[in-house]
This record gives sequence, C-alpha cells and structure tokens, in this order.
Amino acid sequence: MSHSIKEIFEAFVREFRVWQAMREVGTLDDGALHDIGIDRGNIEDAVRCGRH
Repeated sequence: MSHSIKEIFEAFVREFRVWQAMREVGTLDDGALHDIGIDRGNIEDAVRCGRH
C-alpha cells in the first residue's frame, strides 16, 4: 500500500483543520453548545460528521 506525499499531506491538513475546529467549538460554554444542538461529549463527532 503506497501513499503519495500529496495524499499524506492532504490527510495531515484535514486532521489539522478538524483539530482547530474542535478547539474552537470546545471554547463555547455548555449553553451555547446546547443552542447549536451538541454537547461537550460529542464535539469531535459533530465536527467530523455534522449534527445528526
């Protein structure tokens, strides 16, 4: 299984953006999270997959 440098770089950028978004959403208080329909325990899922 061979991954090109481009594919590895794109995966790194994608994960970095997810990490940034999780940090940003994580700064919201519980009331704000509730208002947008997520709770602290599912921030990563909401960032990666959106709300269900």
